[in-house]
Amino acid sequence: MSREKDLFKNTVVITFGRICTQLIAFLLLPLYTAILTTSEYGTVDLIMTYCSLCLPFITLALEQAVFRFLIDIRNSERKSGEYITTTVLISLCLSSFVFIISCIIAFFFGNILFCLFGAALFACTVSTVALQICRGLGDNFGYALGSSITAIGQVSCNVLFLVVLRLGVIGMMFAAIAGNILCGIIIYFRCGLKKYLKINYFRKNIFKELSAYSLPLIPNQLSWWALNASDKIIVQFFIGVAGNGLIAVANKFSSFFIQFSNIFNISWTESVALHIYDKDAEQFICKTINSVFRIFLCTCCGVIVCMPFVFPIMINSQYREAYGLIPIFMLASLFNVVVSLYGVIYVAYKKTVEIAKTAVYAALLNIISHLILINFVGIYAAALSTMIGYGGMSIYRYFHSRRYIVIQFNNSTLISSVIMILLSFISYFCANRIFQVIALIIVAIFSLVLNKDTICTINEIIIKKMRKNRQ
Repeated sequence: MSREKDLFKNTVVITFGRICTQLIAFLLLPLYTAILTTSEYGTVDLIMTYCSLCLPFITLALEQAVFRFLIDIRNSERKSGEYITTTVLISLCLSSFVFIISCIIAFFFGNILFCLFGAALFACTVSTVALQICRGLGDNFGYALGSSITAIGQVSCNVLFLVVLRLGVIGMMFAAIAGNILCGIIIYFRCGLKKYLKINYFRKNIFKELSAYSLPLIPNQLSWWALNASDKIIVQFFIGVAGNGLIAVANKFSSFFIQFSNIFNISWTESVALHIYDKDAEQFICKTINSVFRIFLCTCCGVIVCMPFVFPIMINSQYREAYGLIPIFMLASLFNVVVSLYGVIYVAYKKTVEIAKTAVYAALLNIISHLILINFVGIYAAALSTMIGYGGMSIYRYFHSRRYIVIQFNNSTLISSVIMILLSFISYFCANRIFQVIALIIVAIFSLVLNKDTICTINEIIIKKMRKNRQ
């Protein structure tokens, strides 16, 4: 039970730290869509998309490696310092170089957006590396705090720059830069990184060890970029930047859903890495994956059946074409959850090559299907190809991961999944309010029944914790 308690505790800590601020950012969506045109919103989203594309090259994915290796050496301050210093120096030097180059390009082309891109990339490098180091040191509260600071800083600056100063696209970029830099500063003091960061701690042999683990993750992260962002590039080419604005809005709901998955995955990865060689590891992982999938299945369907009531309230009418994309992106996100649940098995066994290979297959499937479909269904190709990519990847990992651990979903869970998804989609696209209300009630009942055991377990943990505190 200790593993389940640790997993639950870490997940609650990280959730509490991140979800409130993410909720604030989500609720500000009406503000963004009211102030920015579809083209402006699409431009900002596209710049940040290019940042996510370049980030693995700038960091060499070393932040992923340092997290995994720090788990094994947390008790050694000097050894941890050598890994942290090596990672930070390489990442910051490369990102600084790119920032300088982008400023030179901005000067010659007379476009400040190039400079802002370089600054945003540097800022993202700072926050990404800092957060992964914090994670590796086992400070989940610090990780949650850093993530919260990023969101709070970005949201606050967005209100200032968009509403007060009316800076538009440039204002949103300034906000993204400020939020990420602030995160790095907070983590630096929170984790006491001063004692870990010393020039004489830099080691070439450690860089080789880290890069041997991290380099295969670059094509993996590029594949994730292809799954998450290549759609925007294709849409820009075939439809225009306004189409990216629609996709960005439609993705906001599935992105908020994915935030929950990412939050859980942080503590889930650490838990599996620590216990992968336990005698009952397979039973523990199988039970957890089934329980978590049921939770996210019900959340996904719950969001879909609620959207007909929520969308007209939250989204400006100029973005109404995004409505039909939302349930498809939500289903794609559910497949993404399955991919992430299986992905930690590869991380625990340090099989980064296998991670990259499965991700590359999915990215190719996504891009090819998008290029084929876009001439037939237009902007819907973005959502459909994303769903196909994540769906294909989840099926592949389901069978491929059996080389290490055999994980199976319960038949009752699979049958319930089909019923709930079909009901959710039918109610979403029908115009009958009565049927939509009935579908909402049915999904709520299914959710309670499917997650009965999980609810009881969580309730038991909370009660024991309360009794312990009273004593």
